[in-house]
Formats: sequence, structure tokens, C-alpha cells
Amino acid sequence: MEKKPESRNIPVDTKIPCLQKLCPFPEKDARLIELQGLYYDILFSELPDGVLVTDPEGVIQLANPAFYSIFGYSPEDVLGKPLKDISGKINIRKEIEINFPLLKNGTLRKKEMIRPRKDGSSVNVDIYGGPITYSGEEIGVYIIYADISARKNAEESLKRSEELFRLALDSTNEGIWDWNMGGREVFFSPRCYTMLGYQAGELQASLETWKSLLHPDDSKGTLNSLIENLEDDVGPFEMEFRLRKKNGQWLWILGRGKVAQRDRKGKPVRVVGTISDITERKTSESALEIQKEYMEKLFLNSPEGIVLVDQDGRVMKANHHFYQIFGYREEEVLGKEVDLLVANHPDILNDARHITEKIRKGIQVEREVYRSRKDGSLFPASIIAVPFHVELDKQAYYLIYRDISHRKEMEDALRESETR
Repeated sequence: MEKKPESRNIPVDTKIPCLQKLCPFPEKDARLIELQGLYYDILFSELPDGVLVTDPEGVIQLANPAFYSIFGYSPEDVLGKPLKDISGKINIRKEIEINFPLLKNGTLRKKEMIRPRKDGSSVNVDIYGGPITYSGEEIGVYIIYADISARKNAEESLKRSEELFRLALDSTNEGIWDWNMGGREVFFSPRCYTMLGYQAGELQASLETWKSLLHPDDSKGTLNSLIENLEDDVGPFEMEFRLRKKNGQWLWILGRGKVAQRDRKGKPVRVVGTISDITERKTSESALEIQKEYMEKLFLNSPEGIVLVDQDGRVMKANHHFYQIFGYREEEVLGKEVDLLVANHPDILNDARHITEKIRKGIQVEREVYRSRKDGSLFPASIIAVPFHVELDKQAYYLIYRDISHRKEMEDALRESETR
């Protein structure tokens, strides 16, 4: 007994008999037609795109499972009904009336459209199709609906991402760069250009451009630092360097970067990062450095003996004249208790400690006192003691000493002359 081919449970409305209504085949080819019909049935039912077949007047004769899935219809909703009647929306019906003649003569190009589902929701589809002919006679029209919702959603997401990225680029004060080391391609955001006084895109986006703008004094060290950071895989890195602006001035830049991608051998292939204008900060730092240097020279070369003392009363730093007044060397002073250095005598130590207690209470002291030198000799001195905070909860103070021996001698001499 001859075995007939199976049709894999294809829905009734997608069987070849529906096609046979449109095109009666000769009986002598029945076996061939049956085999071809089975193949076409399987293909028709498995297509991911929705397919409709109408007669020449536009009455729907056939629909595949994907069509029902995309639009939510059942066979009873569409089979035997005019194509334009499956949508209640007037604009859709008019569009179908315009497009159907184009489908019949094969001149309708693929069109991206929005079509309603049975439940009223919309779906984005590409629509295309053409005429079905047999022996030179037009017997129907096929229409294919490709659901492009996923693609449209992806395009919309990409559009939103690009818009957010553009807004981020426009709103940030930092320039953003992206270096593809494999293809030697570099992306500079508009801020990278405007920061240096150029229009966006005015300079070629390349590593060579960046190198050419580097300050000669920074070039070698910056490039070496970049190579080390990329090779050592230290994670995010920072560098400070100067770039030349369009007007020839130099801009201090803080460059931050990170290897975003490495190849199988661990070599960096993509690096991303930002640049920030830190010229104002560097100018302030330079001014502070100059001021610090000035104050340091003033401190060291002051004609008064000055000593800086921590909250425990130990010497942190002293100037040249302090060592001259008291006769000590630097290594004999640093870290030592100041009261024992300048008042190492039973008659004056209590007075020195009394002043220290006042300073610790935040009281500034100005007095004339007697203090002792390293050799134990006593001498008259004027003292100014000023407390200050080095941190929120830590106090320190400085002491300014002036040897007033000569002044006292002059005063004594004056008094003696007055009594004669």
C-alpha cells in the first residue's frame, strides 16, 4: 500500500485545497501536485512573517499562522472577507484601497507601516507583496507582513540612548575621549575642542593631534606615564599635563582614563576617559607655593627667634635666630619639650609652664620674661605666644623670642645717669 505524505497538522485554512480553489490543477499531475502542496504547506505554516492570499478582488482566501499571531485574528475573522474590511479605521481602509492595485500590478515597494491588531493595539510592520498568476492569468494577490516591532523598539532605545549621551556631552564641563588602539581611531567629544578654543571637529581626532598639543616639558613624562598605566593594568589612572590652546596659551589638564577592553593576550585595545581644565586650580596652587616659599624664607631669616610647638609642647620647627639666641643645634631641639629648652632653671621653669597652660586655653600671651640658654645663663627676653589650630581638634602654637639684653642694659644705664 502506497504511503501518503503527512502535512504536520497544518491548520485547516492553510491547506492546499484553498489554493486549489484559486488554481485547479490537471488530474494527471495529482501526485506531483500533492507533494508540492505538502512542501508549500510546511513552508507557509512555518514562515515567521504573516502572509495573506486574496483573490483578484481582494477577498481573503488564505492566511498563515504567523498572520494570526501578529494581529490576533482567528480564521473566522478574516477568511472570505474583503481585505479592507478587517480594519474599522477609515484611514487604514483608504490606505488599503490605494495600495491593493499596486500589489496587483507588482509595483508596491516594501513599505513600513503601522497596523492595528484585533485588540486595538498597534504593530509596526513592513508590508510588501505582488500578484499571483497562472498560465498568464491573474488569480490572486499575496501580501506579506513582517513584524518589525522588536527592531523599532531597538531603534527607539538607541535613539534615546544617543539623545541622553548627547545631552550628557553637552551638559558636562569635561571632555570625553575614546581611543580604539587597534584601528588607531580616536573620538573627541565637542568639549575636548572647545576647551582649547577650537570648534568641534576643527582638529583631526587622533593620538598624533594630542601629542602635538602637549607642552614640551610634559610630553616625554606624560607619554611614558600613559604607556606604564596601559601595560601595568593598574585600573583607572590620572595624569596632569599642559595642552596648547588655539590662541597659543597653555591649559593645565587633568586626564583620567581606563582600559575598557583588552585582547586575549591582555593587551589593551580600547581606552576611554575624560579631560578637565584645572588651570585655575594649578594657578592657585602655584600662588600658594610662592606664598609658602615666601613665608618659609621669612620664618627662617626673621631677626626674632621663632619656634613652632605642637599640642604636647614639643618643638616641630625653629628658625635660625632661635638657635643663635639659645645656643642649640637643630638636632638638640626638634621633638624636645620647649619649656625645658628655654627655661631649664628652677627660678623660671614654673613661669614658662604657666604661660604654656594659658596658651593651651587659647589665650595669647605677650610678656617680658627671663629665659635660659643652653649654657644655663639667664637673659631678659620679650615673648609673644600665639595659639592656632592645625586641624579641627588639634592645637599648636608658636613662640617669638627677642633677646632684650642690650635694651635692658641701656635702660639701666639711663636710670643710673638720671640718679647722679
